[in-house]
Amino acid sequence: MYFENRFRFNFPSFSLAILLSVFHTSSSAECGEEMLTKCRYPLRVLTNNQEFSFATKKEDLETLCPDINEGLRCIDNYTRTCMNAHQRGHFYRLYAGTSHVIQEICEEGPYQDEFLKYAPCLRAVKTEHENCGVTYQNKINEITTYPNGTRRKDIDSESVVKSLCCSFRSYLKCSEDVVLDKCGADTADFTSDFLNRMSSSLLELHCDKYNPDSAMCEEIMNDDGNSSSSVSSSLCILIFLFAISKYLS
Repeated sequence: MYFENRFRFNFPSFSLAILLSVFHTSSSAECGEEMLTKCRYPLRVLTNNQEFSFATKKEDLETLCPDINEGLRCIDNYTRTCMNAHQRGHFYRLYAGTSHVIQEICEEGPYQDEFLKYAPCLRAVKTEHENCGVTYQNKINEITTYPNGTRRKDIDSESVVKSLCCSFRSYLKCSEDVVLDKCGADTADFTSDFLNRMSSSLLELHCDKYNPDSAMCEEIMNDDGNSSSSVSSSLCILIFLFAISKYLS
């Protein structure tokens, strides 16, 4: 139940701290809660109501990106200080796609221009897009909540990873379908590329063989859950990072 409550109680504020905590091993004072708070504060724009979908002008990015870049630098410093080489390598493989896309959006160039071109319609469908995350988050809660007394060695990690991957791929497909319906093919193509690049390392390392349209994934996703809250794309990716790392570390 603790794991479930961790998701439901103010998860956006704690998601980055939880993810980093999964990997850290150092007992240094620099690896405590204070440094985690320092890292996650600049990245609040990725997990609250002011995320990238609200940035429709270059001026918006100029306001958001300094905080985001500060957060990325903090994460880099934290991983070098608080993780061993193996943990750091695995973390960066998982986080690489997200980090690269964020940096490209925050730097002047073709990708930033393309993002700003499609941003107004992405902002207009923000609610529908976030609703795709409702089923996903409910499924994550279901997958990662076990009866009291369950030991990790008793958990079928392969089955958990399969469920996580099917859920995450179904979330990505839902998001792309929403944009295609409301914004057209060009914006949908950009959204598909954006989400796949954000999560490419995750998908390639752990989820490449799970197709959201397969009978196996459709069976896993049959239970839609009852939550009415919305979930952002960045938060879904952070949730997936945390959840899958628990079963692969």
